[in-house]
Amino acid sequence: MITHDARYRGLAERIAGVIERRPGDHVHGYLTSLRGVMDLYSATSDPRFLRQCEAAWREIAQSEDLLITGGVPEGWSPNKHRTEGCAEADWVRLSLSLWKATGNPQYLSMAERATFNEFALNQFATGDFGHRVLTETGITADGAARAWWCCTLHGLRCFPDIHASTFRGENEALFYDLPLDSEMHNGAVSGERLSATAASSLAQDGSVRITIISTGGGPNSLRIRKPEWADALAVRVNDDTDEFPLEGGYVDIHRTWRTGDVVTVGYGMSLRTQSSEKKRIAYSFGPWLLGAPQSDDAAYFNELTTENQLAPARLQPLSSTKQPERAFTVPIAATSFPYTPAEFPDQQGTVTLRAVSEQTGQPSTCWEFRFLTKETA
Repeated sequence: MITHDARYRGLAERIAGVIERRPGDHVHGYLTSLRGVMDLYSATSDPRFLRQCEAAWREIAQSEDLLITGGVPEGWSPNKHRTEGCAEADWVRLSLSLWKATGNPQYLSMAERATFNEFALNQFATGDFGHRVLTETGITADGAARAWWCCTLHGLRCFPDIHASTFRGENEALFYDLPLDSEMHNGAVSGERLSATAASSLAQDGSVRITIISTGGGPNSLRIRKPEWADALAVRVNDDTDEFPLEGGYVDIHRTWRTGDVVTVGYGMSLRTQSSEKKRIAYSFGPWLLGAPQSDDAAYFNELTTENQLAPARLQPLSSTKQPERAFTVPIAATSFPYTPAEFPDQQGTVTLRAVSEQTGQPSTCWEFRFLTKETA
């Protein structure tokens, strides 16, 4: 693109033509290559390259190598033994680039799922990214290692892409796509278009506060995405609660805005289950996958941990669940379950499942996130 020398384009096209996903190979190498193909598509607008990346993405998303966290392993099966931060960053960045190129919401949903779960699960309390060892039911503390020479670099480079995907401007509308903090002015620094910032307290009370910082003049639409995991959106503009239409997966607020207007969005969330391998159950709350951390529930972990049986959750008010003191927590998602210990079935216990993303704020610990229940055992 810089030199307009056709030799460079020809070489890039030949490289794209020999990229393939082989069993046992390195995930980071493959996904980085696909991201290069997306760059080639951006430079040439040749639909062949977009089709290639979409087909590769679908093949991964439908394979056993898509982890329950929404991430990917370090090596493709049968070498699926641990994760690594650079591959997680690649998967998020590839999904976001495909979403921006196609507008297909499945790519955004995947990037969101991986960001809220695997990306945070992989990041260490030091800020580094690295490796975590996979088991059939979770991850172990043993074998966790920071990889500053690769994983940390790519993990940190992923954050700007995530941040740049929270807001976007399209036609005369401002879209809010990811329920995250954002200070982006969305191209409206000059004040010619509707612009906003967002402050998320999703982990504490399930809400996001959006503040209008530039109005752009006449009436404009602020369109807020309703994620798949949200039961409903409750929207309040300043002090007024109103019903706004849901169109194409977005709540549309069309009005003449004033600088300083505040939109509060409440995301309705509930406990959900999904079947997993070998008749096990996984639990999630809102966007967060839940798990049992050994750091908080040492009594739950023993030689027969994977055979413990969970009973239905005891839904409790937020204030009744004791929260650990660490850098990052998701108190709204904490859910207590009675369980029957496999070693001592007559000694009933209670375990609190927490968002696996809480790993990012503490020293490495073991996590279980695939469980037996009384119904599946």
